[in-house]
Amino acid sequence: MTAPEDHIRHIGQIAVPCQVGPYFSTSATDPVALGEYAASVGREPAAEEHRALVRLGTDRGYELCVSPEAPWRPYSSTTTSRRGM
Repeated sequence: MTAPEDHIRHIGQIAVPCQVGPYFSTSATDPVALGEYAASVGREPAAEEHRALVRLGTDRGYELCVSPEAPWRPYSSTTTSRRGM
């Protein structure tokens, strides 16, 4: 069984489901880089090196990211700071 294309987000050659139960979600229109995503929601990464991480989506507590050094990493939404604070 395959999911309809509008339920899948493609990041390079990786297909990521847009929703997995009540836990994981993403949107096809979300920016891929963590820094760009953070900026789109009025936040910024806590560390400059986090900006380039590839964001897969969220479980509403963590931003789930991948990098060349690690297959995936959770970043707590508290590890990003609101702009101007």
